[in-house]
Amino acid sequence: YAQGTDALKYLQMIVIYSKDVYSTERDLLLCRAVFHYLVIRKVPEATTLFLNAMQNHGEVFGISPLIRFTNFLLQAINKKESVGIFKLLKQKYEPSIQRDPALVQMLNVIGTNYFASTQGNPMFQNMLRNMMTAMTQGQGMPQLP
Repeated sequence: YAQGTDALKYLQMIVIYSKDVYSTERDLLLCRAVFHYLVIRKVPEATTLFLNAMQNHGEVFGISPLIRFTNFLLQAINKKESVGIFKLLKQKYEPSIQRDPALVQMLNVIGTNYFASTQGNPMFQNMLRNMMTAMTQGQGMPQLP
């Protein structure tokens, strides 16, 4: 379903599956689906899925910190907010995000895709570290003649 474009059918499947999990894990089902859409750059589908879930099935998923985080995340993406907002949201809702290691991994990709966040990208971090080391050891940038 995540590869498709019918967010409402995806939501129907999630609602059906939510009957087979603990009520405290239903928010994870919904948020994982939203994050999957965001990872593959399907913002309209992610937004449609989430808004319809809250409007039509709010009693199934409830209002948890993870649901609030997902709501704020979608707003930030749709408004093209800065990386600072993204980092602040991640920090504030870290306990909820940490409930599922897959969410952490998906958020690293989402941060890169929508906020130009390099957090969690070791190759980029190493490149920056090497550049800074070279500059502080006097090698600096080459001078133009």
